[in-house]
Amino acid sequence: MYDMLKRPAIVIALILFILLVALTTLYIAHCRIATFPNKDAPEVLFWMEVSKQVLQMASVGLGGGIIAGFLKILFDSVQEQRQMETARDQFRKEIIAGFINARYEATAWREKFLNAPSGQREKLYRGMMEDFVVIKEKLSRVWHDVETGKQSLTYAGDIQENVINMKGFFDNMLKEYRSLKDERLADSLDFFLEREAFGDFLSDGTNFKNFLDRYRETIRLIRLDLLGK
Repeated sequence: MYDMLKRPAIVIALILFILLVALTTLYIAHCRIATFPNKDAPEVLFWMEVSKQVLQMASVGLGGGIIAGFLKILFDSVQEQRQMETARDQFRKEIIAGFINARYEATAWREKFLNAPSGQREKLYRGMMEDFVVIKEKLSRVWHDVETGKQSLTYAGDIQENVINMKGFFDNMLKEYRSLKDERLADSLDFFLEREAFGDFLSDGTNFKNFLDRYRETIRLIRLDLLGK
């Protein structure tokens, strides 16, 4: 019965059917009563009682139909709101996942490079820069996702600004790499620590700390929407 009431066409058809049955019964009762001159005859009393019961049933049916229709509207509104909020939460979680991936892929490369044995750093450096191109593009997609779904994020503008700054962090290292990629690179850790952009990344410098701050701030802003605090 509950599933049936969730369909407005069935509810309307049910109300119309009740009205049709009630009107038909009342018409028959009126015709039967009109043929009897004695209004106290048993058959007249019978049809009058039938008319009374039909009116009561019609009132209950119509009242139930109106209540069912109101509940249907309320149910649809609540369901729609829940679906919209679920979709917003899923969108926010995907945005968070994009930032988390960018942050942890970068720091994982950093730890791997700092702990690499002698003789492998140049190869790791080149592989890292190739992966940083991918990470930067992921952040670009995050920026466009935020732009598309900004109505679901209270702080969309701040988040996009943080994305741009985080992308800039990778841009600086990639720009530096382009000036070195055709050279034979020294394999010593000191050589890489002396690079302006990459050395800052390895030594937990100002730019890398700013990258982490932007990451943490972005996660905090999105969680404000997700958790309400």
